[in-house]
Amino acid sequence: IKRKCYTCAEALVRLNDPEFGNIPPALFISYAEKTNRIHIIGDFVLEKVCSFIGSQEGKDLGLDYIEINMSVAQCFETNLVTKMRNWMEKYNVEPMQIRLEITENAATFNPLIVEKNMHLLHRMGVSFALDDYGTGYSNIKKLISLPFDVVKLNKTFVDEIDNPDTETIVKDTIHLLKSLGKEVLIEG
Repeated sequence: IKRKCYTCAEALVRLNDPEFGNIPPALFISYAEKTNRIHIIGDFVLEKVCSFIGSQEGKDLGLDYIEINMSVAQCFETNLVTKMRNWMEKYNVEPMQIRLEITENAATFNPLIVEKNMHLLHRMGVSFALDDYGTGYSNIKKLISLPFDVVKLNKTFVDEIDNPDTETIVKDTIHLLKSLGKEVLIEG
C-alpha cells in the first residue's frame, strides 16, 4: 500500500483435467502426497517460479519476491538445497526473490533434515514464512530455532475475533511474534 504497487506474489498450482474440469488443490495435492508424486509437482513449481522470475515478464513486474508453498515431503528432501541453488543459477534468480512457505507441522517430520535445509537456504538469502500458525501445535521452540521471517496467523483467528478470548490470544500472539523479530500476517 505504501508503494502503491504489487510487491510480491504467491505461486499457485492448479490442475485442469479435460474430462473433470478444475480439480481443487485440496484433492490433488493430498493425493500426490499419498502417492509420493508431490515431488514431481513441487519440482515443477519451484523451477517454473525460478524461470518466471528470471524471464523478462517476471523482471518487468518488479516484484520483490514470489512466495512458494512447500509440501511437507519437499521440506525433508536431502537434495533440496542443491536443486534450489541449481535452478536459481540457471535462471539468474537472486535468493531474496524467493520466499518458501511451510506449515508448522513440516518441521516435525525428519526435523534434522528440515532444519538443515531451512538454515542452508536461509543463509543463501531465501526467506521463509510459517503458514497457518495456530492450527497445529504452535511450537514456540520451532519459532526460535527455525529461520522464519514471517508468521502467518490462520484465518480462523479472524473468523472468531469477536470472541474476547480469541482477541486476547491474537493480540498476545502478535506481541510475542514481533518481540521475536518476526513479521506478522493475519490471513483473511
